[in-house]
Amino acid sequence: MLGKCVANDNVLARLLASRPAVLLGRVSYSFYLLHWMITVLIARALTPHRDSLGPLLGTALLFGTGFALSALAATALWWLAERPYLIRA
Repeated sequence: MLGKCVANDNVLARLLASRPAVLLGRVSYSFYLLHWMITVLIARALTPHRDSLGPLLGTALLFGTGFALSALAATALWWLAERPYLIRA
């Protein structure tokens, strides 16, 4: 079953082989370490505006901004910490 999912002739395999997915995979550990802290900080910043944003816009803003900032922070952490370590290893 897993072999068929990653075969070259289906949508999932093409999606996982796309440049954004490969780049996210490269920084995935840094993303994992940082995403929760960033999401919490954004949620706290949005809390005073919760009523004016509404549930749909507030949630979309939280997760969209959280994902983008987490990806940027993870890329920076990868360049500063993971990459130099992996080069020496």
